[in-house]
Amino acid sequence: MCYIRASMSNVLQKQHEEHQTARQIMDNLEEMFGEQTIQAKTDAIKGLMNCRQKVGTPIKEHMMKEKQFSYL
Repeated sequence: MCYIRASMSNVLQKQHEEHQTARQIMDNLEEMFGEQTIQAKTDAIKGLMNCRQKVGTPIKEHMMKEKQFSYL
């Protein structure tokens, strides 16, 4: 639990002071940020599915464009 708190910003640490277990902290973080995660995954999948290499462009350029979706 100390590792979780140590990796949080000061604001999040203060919000989670009353939580006694790592599970409580993780559940609360999921509540707070879960929707953002779902939207990011949806955007990444949509981007990958719609990504097409344009005729005449180098494969490297296309792969770099696809790679950006793995960071979402």
